[in-house]
Amino acid sequence: MMLQKEGTEEYRGVRCPLSDRLVDERATELAGKIDERSTLEQKRKDTAAAMKRDIEELSTDITGLAMEVRDRAETRQVRCRWERNDAAGLMELIRTDTSEVVSSRHLTDQERQLHLFADRHAAEVPA
Repeated sequence: MMLQKEGTEEYRGVRCPLSDRLVDERATELAGKIDERSTLEQKRKDTAAAMKRDIEELSTDITGLAMEVRDRAETRQVRCRWERNDAAGLMELIRTDTSEVVSSRHLTDQERQLHLFADRHAAEVPA
């Protein structure tokens, strides 16, 4: 510990009472700082939410691109047509550009009956 010699001066923080006017000024300044902090906290929340949405959107894009690279294919809107395949008992969804079957389902009982009715009606009509 260093001893101070008599007559040396220094600056030191010492508590000093505030006048009413200074207390009012500090209170006004404090209220302003509280509002400023609240505004910044809200901006931080809004920015974080926007960044989260951006990250989620990028993640979706990344997943889609990764699947296309892995599968070497992409999903496109292509014109297709439903056609009956009575031999297989199916309704088939066929691409109109390549004639490829992209989906199929079994004929319903009603669809089978309509076809039988149409066949019978055609046989009854005299030529």
